[in-house]
Amino acid sequence: MENTVREYQSALEQAHDIALSGQSLEREIERARQSFDALAELEQSGDLSGAAGRGPVFRVLKQKSEELENLEDRIAKQQPLIDEAFGDGNRILARMRELTVAAGPVDMRSTCAAGY
Repeated sequence: MENTVREYQSALEQAHDIALSGQSLEREIERARQSFDALAELEQSGDLSGAAGRGPVFRVLKQKSEELENLEDRIAKQQPLIDEAFGDGNRILARMRELTVAAGPVDMRSTCAAGY
């Protein structure tokens, strides 16, 4: 049972690390969005293509900026879910650890642990 709990702990930590690495993309996406915003400003002033205004290039740059902003928002909304899932996993593992060291036949304790 102890080996199983250790394997589950390792798997939980690995999944959490993967989820957090996905969250780190938010900063990269923010930088890309800011670049599109800056390019849109340059286009609007005429410093990018030489034609000032809000033409097709400006609209495409703004559209991409908005798409990236939406992606940033979706990533940010995942953080509470990741935190909650990691907390739930740790609570379950704590209970499994308790069952590992509890008194009584291993069969009964492992059956209790299987219910989590």
